Amino acid sequence: MSSKLKIIKYLRNILELVIIRKSGLFDRDYYLRVYLDVRGSNQNPIRHYIKVGWREGKNPSEDFNTHFYLRENKDVRHSGMNPLVHYIKYGQVENRPPNSSLSKGSRTYTAWIDQYDTLTPTDLSLINAHIEAFKHRPLISILMPVFNPNEIFLCEALDSLISQCYPNWECCIADDASTKPKTREILELYANKDPRIKLLFRETNGHISAASNSALSLATGDYIGLLDQDDVLRKHALYMIVNEINRYPKSGIIYSDEDLIDEYSVRYDPYFKPDWNPDLFCGH
Repeated sequence: MSSKLKIIKYLRNILELVIIRKSGLFDRDYYLRVYLDVRGSNQNPIRHYIKVGWREGKNPSEDFNTHFYLRENKDVRHSGMNPLVHYIKYGQVENRPPNSSLSKGSRTYTAWIDQYDTLTPTDLSLINAHIEAFKHRPLISILMPVFNPNEIFLCEALDSLISQCYPNWECCIADDASTKPKTREILELYANKDPRIKLLFRETNGHISAASNSALSLATGDYIGLLDQDDVLRKHALYMIVNEINRYPKSGIIYSDEDLIDEYSVRYDPYFKPDWNPDLFCGH
């Protein structure tokens, strides 16, 4: 970092420090009580929050939830602005809620996720017990064509598969002659970590259809699933699919709802699909 940029960053941190101190919205005692790593380092809590704390999802007080504020305000996420500073300067005047308890957005998608798509330990225990009781536990072959992926997104996609509640799957990955050396390193690392991951490295780039067919050549499962290199599966995704297979053993095609996810892992733009609709299916 150049000296000029260092000076600009230093001055910005000083300005944010002044703004937060004047607001009275930072609870020093709370911050030190909750975040033992900060207390143990003898750092100034406000300075810590400004430099790294908010990026780690730490809250400046009981009344302000950093993760919630960033999740609910896409413009703040993409601006890179300290969320508490944004709230002090703009959010309060614009009536943006600082935490979920003050949010009026009970009909927002994030509220729906909190209520209907967030698993509790009890949920996970019941799901695991239900899986053990399944009459049919088919092998699901997940196809993943890969070409020069974003490394973080690729790891998140594979991690989401490895963490599935339903364990009887295989991931068939065809690398379409990626030119990034790191791609092969990541794929081999995951394949060594989990034997359910199969790899094929194409010598020439054939684009997504050819790569998908190469991945298909590795499949030995009863059903085929598709997963892009930057997709993320919910922990219970395959469980829900296999539950439908057990309910309707003669099913040939099973589809699910989906949504989008941004680089901050915030989900948005849900697509809740209807019951079987041949016209809709053919139109996709």
